[in-house]
Amino acid sequence: MVRAAEALVRTAPRVYFEGAHHLAQMPDVRKNLGTLLEIFSDNDAARRLIEPQGNKVTATLGEDVCPAMPGVCVVSKRYLAGGGLTGVVALIGSNRMPYQRLIPVLEYVSAKLGQQMSGKKEEQK
Repeated sequence: MVRAAEALVRTAPRVYFEGAHHLAQMPDVRKNLGTLLEIFSDNDAARRLIEPQGNKVTATLGEDVCPAMPGVCVVSKRYLAGGGLTGVVALIGSNRMPYQRLIPVLEYVSAKLGQQMSGKKEEQK
């Protein structure tokens, strides 16, 4: 899996893409690696690809994007960054990712990012 994150600042939002070499090791994704790299070379196209629906975890299959990328899936979640700003964290990999394990991790990471970015401390239970 690959992490992609969108960090929003007072200027134009920027997408950061890490771990492309891991995608080359996934047979389902490897054939679409060129398309993915091309999308992530265009900041606006990358933002559109990882943009979640609302404030919930969103899984987008590669078959549902243009250009179609069969075998690829993007799982993303928005986080609050403070000051009315938001960001997005996403995992990119095979559509056979272990979703039951990854979705809670993505929710946890987005919550922690939001806490760190907004300066809020974790609530004590």
